[in-house]
Amino acid sequence: MLLTGIFIIVIIAVCAYWYFNLRAREIALGAATYLCKTEQVQLLDDSVALRKALLKRYEGALCFNRLYTFDYVDNGTRLTASLTIVHNEMVNHQMPIDQSSPYAKHKVVQFKDFKHWKSRNDDHL
Repeated sequence: MLLTGIFIIVIIAVCAYWYFNLRAREIALGAATYLCKTEQVQLLDDSVALRKALLKRYEGALCFNRLYTFDYVDNGTRLTASLTIVHNEMVNHQMPIDQSSPYAKHKVVQFKDFKHWKSRNDDHL
């Protein structure tokens, strides 16, 4: 009886972890798409890759800190960017740009713009 209960709890925990990882990946893909559209660059493969998933403290709570990377093309150069998802929200990103681009000094993405976009498009993520 006890072994069956433990087995059920482990199965539920694995399913919950899998579900929340899929949700975080969808949010990361939406954030990468938004960043690429904002920067006027092309997202390659329409995909993101999970590089790290660590338990860390964020605003006083212990939660998963997921680091995703994605590739994009800027001015003919293939580059790799990264973004961090915590509590189903993008909290940080690094997106190097091709310095030979004439618009390189103008490429800035504001987090408030992403949060506004995310709230309007949550149905599609």
